[in-house]
Amino acid sequence: MQKARLDALNLKEYMQSNAIPGEILHLEVPTPTVEAAAQAVSADPKQIIKSILFMVDETPVLVIACGKSTMRPTDTPPAND
Repeated sequence: MQKARLDALNLKEYMQSNAIPGEILHLEVPTPTVEAAAQAVSADPKQIIKSILFMVDETPVLVIACGKSTMRPTDTPPAND
């Protein structure tokens, strides 16, 4: 069984179908830090959110957090059965 490929189009469709406002930006510069991301979009670092994708028992779990917060795999809640 081939796994589905998730990309920006999948995310945009999900946002639209669930009435989630937002915009997906494709930046021309690398943004490895909150500060770099804020500079790239002329925003304050407090306005930046970040996401990280963990695989939990072969299930993707997306964590979204305030830009300046620290995320660790141990911070994610247990997967629901």
